[in-house]
Amino acid sequence: MLQVTLGLLVVIGLMLFLAWLAKRMRLVPGGSHHNALKVLAVLPLSNRERLLLVQVGEQQLLLGVTANQINCLHELDKPLDIASRQGQAGFSQLLNQWKKGGFSGNVNKDNKHEG
Repeated sequence: MLQVTLGLLVVIGLMLFLAWLAKRMRLVPGGSHHNALKVLAVLPLSNRERLLLVQVGEQQLLLGVTANQINCLHELDKPLDIASRQGQAGFSQLLNQWKKGGFSGNVNKDNKHEG
């Protein structure tokens, strides 16, 4: 009986230690509560390619993501109002809204924003 109890305590202690270690190494999502970076919308283009609308501080970026790389396609001059459209508009409708506003920036061959 004593051996079973000690074994149980060792296993529980090991589980608590591993949970603490995972949180300390930030392997657990939600470990940090800062909102500096948010993914606002995702549009899958294929199995390995997608468009992401990302909020970084006060700036919104349109990113192209593939299996091998991430490209900044555009920095939005006027942020899209995602909060008021929650549940109403899909990402494709948000892109159409952005297209109506026009493209005000230059993108060179290396997909770096100028301007």
